[in-house]
Amino acid sequence: GSAGDLEPFLKELRRKIIAERRGHRRLSFRTSVLCLQGARKLRATSVNLSATGMLIEAGAPFQRDEEWEVQFMLVRDEPVFRARARVLRVGEPSRVGLRFLSLGVYDRDRLRQFLDQHLPALR
Repeated sequence: GSAGDLEPFLKELRRKIIAERRGHRRLSFRTSVLCLQGARKLRATSVNLSATGMLIEAGAPFQRDEEWEVQFMLVRDEPVFRARARVLRVGEPSRVGLRFLSLGVYDRDRLRQFLDQHLPALR
């Protein structure tokens, strides 16, 4: 077995590491976020955004493991970005960590493009 045999394996590994790293990179991003849960409607402000979730500041209490729909403008004049999200953690002061549960293909691609555009290139 020559080193050449490892090439496809290493390529795939590198791709996975980059995808993983992208998931953890956070972009400082402030915008108004609408949080919906049944008849409940809360307004919050985003603090940062990643491929896997977001940190928001909310005046109202959120509980761990609650599920919400979040809606916000990713890019002006484009359709609203929507995602289902679960409350991962609730911190001080009034900061709430959300993990995206389900993203449509369109929104997932938009989010990835947006992050790639605004974060330094991954090596």
